[in-house]
Amino acid sequence: MSAPSPRAALLPAGLRVSADLLVQVDDLDVRVEGDGAELRVTTADARALVAGVRQAAAAAGVRGGRSSAAVLARVGEELAAAGLVARVITPTGPVLEAGAGVDSRLGRLALGSSRVRVHRAGALAAVGGARWGLAAGLAALVGAVAVAAARSGRRS
Repeated sequence: MSAPSPRAALLPAGLRVSADLLVQVDDLDVRVEGDGAELRVTTADARALVAGVRQAAAAAGVRGGRSSAAVLARVGEELAAAGLVARVITPTGPVLEAGAGVDSRLGRLALGSSRVRVHRAGALAAVGGARWGLAAGLAALVGAVAVAAARSGRRS
């Protein structure tokens, strides 16, 4: 697991959520539903959602806000520290989980936080269209790095 962040937490520990919210920004619909410690974020366009989160983080002065990986890692760590988990879902299936209870070796290697798990099949489908080949290649590369890291860890 990732080490806790030394900076002040953005969310209070033990936070519980009750939410049913529909947000529309630039023709992007995002539904956020929450019950207790679990948030479910549903959108038709995961790329646009991540880009919007990255823009908001950069505008708010969050360190690393210009990098999607840094933003996702920070979100995962903050959610975990607050005891929350968020799941991003598109019509093609789950794309990402972040926060409490998530322990992903691949997330640690690719994004810098074990508190973020990318569901490769959902992420690839969310990219879609002309970028499918590039996304598949990147997923294969990330998978190969994870397998190599796992194997080297067993040899130690």
